[in-house]
Amino acid sequence: MIIEKIEKCLRSRWEVPAKQNTNAVLLASFPKSGNTWLRFVFSNVLAEKTNFPQEVNFDNIQLLAPEVRGNRNLDNAIFSNECPTFLKTHFYNTRKCKEYKSVVLFREPQKALVSYYKYMINEQGKSYSSFERFLNSSRVGIDYWSLFHRSWLSSENTIFVSYDDLIKNQFVGITQILDLLGYQIEETIISNSLLLSSRKNMAKLESLYGDPNKKNTDFKFVSNNENRYAELFKENPELARKVKSLTPIYDALLARKIEISEAGES
Repeated sequence: MIIEKIEKCLRSRWEVPAKQNTNAVLLASFPKSGNTWLRFVFSNVLAEKTNFPQEVNFDNIQLLAPEVRGNRNLDNAIFSNECPTFLKTHFYNTRKCKEYKSVVLFREPQKALVSYYKYMINEQGKSYSSFERFLNSSRVGIDYWSLFHRSWLSSENTIFVSYDDLIKNQFVGITQILDLLGYQIEETIISNSLLLSSRKNMAKLESLYGDPNKKNTDFKFVSNNENRYAELFKENPELARKVKSLTPIYDALLARKIEISEAGES
């Protein structure tokens, strides 16, 4: 764990943009916590506000909501004074992050870890002798889930969003996030962006245009088999206890989250 912390400290300067833009917002999450879906939503908003000439897909989203890693100069990224440009990161909070507005999207740890395990095995081609070995890895498992979220909880000005709350009340939640960031976006644009970012439409986009970041072309990023590995915890109660140790951190996230009202509530 100490080695990994040193490594992350050395990498930290490369995980934030080289230059600041007042309309850039860090969108941070542990992997498989809804980051890509939310980037699609905000990218469609930005595309509408900037008259982007193409349909947002898994390729050109790098222009509208780029990932910081590997492109800290944000080459060809699109910005607008009328709408934020969200910058994807799975990195923990660092001193340089304080220069940016930030949104942390989080998910119940068991769901995130199971989904990430599925992704690492089936899409990235990683080899773990067992689910327990994955969870015990300080690079991807329980320790890193803890480190990532604890680091962001230390940020006073970050907006915390529960993926589970947001997915239930999408229009209200997206509007609220944008309002908190200081942007007033037309209701019709938000509604249309949500339609274009639906699970069905994202699956269609993946089928039509592919995903240049995928290593396994047979892996479906948009899938309904999210609970495929749920039995892994039932088979090994000790693993469930290990993940339950994250409850205090998850409770702290819940305490910091924005309250997304049911549609129609005041």
